[in-house]
Amino acid sequence: MDAFAGVIAFDSPAPTERLAREATMMLDGLRSRLGSTEPPAAHGLRRTAAMTVIADDRAAVAILRHPDRPLIRILPDEEADGPPSRDRRLQENPLTPRRWALWLGHPLAAAPPEALLADPVLALLAAGSDFAVVAWDPAQKTLFLARDPLGYRPVWGYRHADTLLFASDPAALFVHPAFRPRLGPEGLNVLFALGPYRPPEHGLLEDVFQLRPGTYRLESPAGTKRGTYWSLAGLPPLERPMKTEEAVEAVLPLLRAAVRRAAGGDVTAAFLSGGLDSSALVALLAEIVPRPVETFSVEYEDNERFFHPTATVPERDSPYIGEMVRHTKSRHTTVVLDADALLGALERSLWARGLPGMADIDAALILFAEAVAQSRRAVLSGEGADELFGGYPWTFDPEARALAAFPW
Repeated sequence: MDAFAGVIAFDSPAPTERLAREATMMLDGLRSRLGSTEPPAAHGLRRTAAMTVIADDRAAVAILRHPDRPLIRILPDEEADGPPSRDRRLQENPLTPRRWALWLGHPLAAAPPEALLADPVLALLAAGSDFAVVAWDPAQKTLFLARDPLGYRPVWGYRHADTLLFASDPAALFVHPAFRPRLGPEGLNVLFALGPYRPPEHGLLEDVFQLRPGTYRLESPAGTKRGTYWSLAGLPPLERPMKTEEAVEAVLPLLRAAVRRAAGGDVTAAFLSGGLDSSALVALLAEIVPRPVETFSVEYEDNERFFHPTATVPERDSPYIGEMVRHTKSRHTTVVLDADALLGALERSLWARGLPGMADIDAALILFAEAVAQSRRAVLSGEGADELFGGYPWTFDPEARALAAFPW
């Protein structure tokens, strides 16, 4: 995934070189926060990524991206005669006042540059599902931030006094000297009462925010303006409950299309837990790829001896994994983790997430992902299906549904 970090000085100009250095320093913070000069695997940043810095005396942004990921950079018409000269002039002298817009995401989804400048909201609506947008207008001293409809690409920010910091990961904020991390009463309540969950847009620390999916923000000396360009609206209740056959007929084509799009012609592997979500993905992926699907599952050492059923994990996964492997004839790999490995990965998984998370679950996930990454660059996963289809045991619990504690 691409990464970015930047700084805005609203009230008074600052040395251009200093702002450029600060933006670069923030981005370097993402590359080294796991204790290595290599970009962290959790962000998908690799040695082949190229860094670009654009700055003037009010704003600076540093971007890290793969060479095969085009980056849209927009200059005023009076500064350039066409796309080739624009790119060349930017490369020769990026530290000059200019209006620019960055599109980070799938290149097929990128909106045309003229659309982003003319009407950014309409451009976002027609854009696709995988992007983050950052645009600076020096004449209006306004920064435009936007996030894709489903929140695939994070956009974080921190505003205090006349300084605004923004980045694709909150860790970049900590590197800047103007950042003052303060945990107030509300953040403390969220951390211990709701964690690892957070109310939408809440950044735990004071003055820290995260854009909600499907929203945009305009930051200027006058303050902040928020807007929503896309939202998921609930349908009215059905007149009668759907029969199983009707539900399958309605959902299966959508799932099949989603798997085909996610696979993109080159993803032939998937995580497999034996549950409905991952099993469905593996079965649908097996319909698409011309060779046996590769599947991966995680197991814990001595789990057969110490397993205890819970409401969320009532049974062991292995019998159902075996059944799916036989059914789809997949090439299966089981990654076995022991207690020492989990303990050793706790702190690393916390840094990879960037926020307080789910401890042993996060540690297992990062170890599992590292093992799979030895042979595969990308896999399909059923993560998110429980939220989408109501897979948690409390989803239909009358007592849980009657609670009014979570209005958001």
